[in-house]
Amino acid sequence: MVDTDPARVAELQDRFDLRGLVGNALLPSVLREAGAADADLLIAVTATDETNLVACKIAAVYSTCRRALRACATSSCREHPELTGEQGFRVSHTIWPEGSVTDMVLRLIEQPEALQVLDFATARHN
Repeated sequence: MVDTDPARVAELQDRFDLRGLVGNALLPSVLREAGAADADLLIAVTATDETNLVACKIAAVYSTCRRALRACATSSCREHPELTGEQGFRVSHTIWPEGSVTDMVLRLIEQPEALQVLDFATARHN
């Protein structure tokens, strides 16, 4: 886990028993020190889509790991998927939290008696 806030890094290390590094994930040296070359997965979930995109692109230079990013609902990535592909920022998977929540709420509205709606026979994931 890489973050620029030392207090946040310390808290998350203690709470989740993970390895943390204080630094800017947009710097190749920080990603190398964090172990990007040996990682199986990079998940970029900063507050800005631009930072997440660039972190994925930089990680792709140093690693063959899968790269996932969180994108906000207003992101132009949805309208231009070529930006995130192998010729763009080399993102393996894009997470759209707002869209996922909206989909789940709509599914619950369709089934008012249900507390949870799950699909077993389709490829739909929520």
